[in-house]
Amino acid sequence: MLTTRNYLLALATLVSLAIIYYFAYALPKQNRLKLDIERQKIESEQLQRDEDQSRSAAQTIYEQHLKKERAESLITCRNEAIDRANFFLEQNGKPVYGQPEVYSAPQYIHDKVTEIRRIGIDECVKLYGD
Repeated sequence: MLTTRNYLLALATLVSLAIIYYFAYALPKQNRLKLDIERQKIESEQLQRDEDQSRSAAQTIYEQHLKKERAESLITCRNEAIDRANFFLEQNGKPVYGQPEVYSAPQYIHDKVTEIRRIGIDECVKLYGD
């Protein structure tokens, strides 16, 4: 015989089991899943930061390499410009006796040597910066 009391008792038992199930199993599982998702998100962000730092470090190293290469090219270019000017002086001047690599020449030759040197160095600065 099923009476109202038995129905209420069965209903109360069912509701109690549902509440126990929710708080003992379903809610902790949901919280674990949320924590796992949050942990994965944090790990992903950390990996992204690490990759960004690595990329930034590589970019800095590359830029330093380019800067060093440009500086070396500038020095080489300046030396070549000076050598061209000195060669012009050697070709158009007369060696001074007893003084190696010293040449005497008229003023217009020295002016031309200065101009050749200045133009060459200016071109180097335009190409490779200062």
